Amino acid sequence: MVLDLVEAPDILWQPVQHPKQRIVDPGKIPDVLSVDAQVWDEDLTNLGHFLEGAVSDYPEQMSVFAAYIDGQPVSAAWIFFPEDSQFASLWGGATVKGYRKRGLYTALLAVRAQEGRARQVKYLTVDASPMSRPI
Repeated sequence: MVLDLVEAPDILWQPVQHPKQRIVDPGKIPDVLSVDAQVWDEDLTNLGHFLEGAVSDYPEQMSVFAAYIDGQPVSAAWIFFPEDSQFASLWGGATVKGYRKRGLYTALLAVRAQEGRARQVKYLTVDASPMSRPI
């Protein structure tokens, strides 16, 4: 799916109220993997290496976010900004089952859309599963 940021819903431009953090330290990537492991129940070793490398070597192209409740990571997502492109791609959006329906996923979508707008990207792309369709 592709979203033209000019036509994006107003909810994406509201201040994000949930506790979220941009992950800039590769040592915090396990927080992201913790969320994804609980949601997807898969081996995430390769994803961990990829995200650690992106955060340390290409911070201008990748922003990784995690939302926390009581100090625990409960939602995570990232956005990729290809060089010289009007498109940015959304990846990894996931929220631990016990924390869904609280707006965390929407908050991480909003923070990524807002960063895209700040970087003058025109479009966001996502390869979404049916579970994400309502959002």
